[in-house]
Amino acid sequence: MGWTAGHLKGSFTARAAIEFDLGAEFAARVIDTARYGQVIYAAVRSSNGQEVFGLVLLAERRDGVLYTKPISEDMGPAEDRCPARILAQLTEPSNRHAREWRQRCRAKLMKSCSTRGRSDDGSKEARGVTSLDAASVHAI
Repeated sequence: MGWTAGHLKGSFTARAAIEFDLGAEFAARVIDTARYGQVIYAAVRSSNGQEVFGLVLLAERRDGVLYTKPISEDMGPAEDRCPARILAQLTEPSNRHAREWRQRCRAKLMKSCSTRGRSDDGSKEARGVTSLDAASVHAI
């Protein structure tokens, strides 16, 4: 799949970018989204309503033009910073690529949880740190 380019009417939100590239009918099935810079993660209900799968949408707005590229989890996207709340909404993965993508995302979550709240010397900081434990992330 290549990139789609065109002028987006309205605000550049995650849902607007998804609708721009994949259409209103597809966007209506989006359950949740998260955007980190130029990468959008989404939980999307299948057209038959039985499954929920992960979607990565690369999106960049430059000189008034929006460029987008959707990558379904079953294609094994390279971007693997999907938040836990999105992963928790997904049903059984459809193939090995989707399963491996989810595992990479969980591993990133675990790594960020283990390093969050540590100062430069590695000691715990006293600020209120909330993190997921290994069992929580594995269950996602």
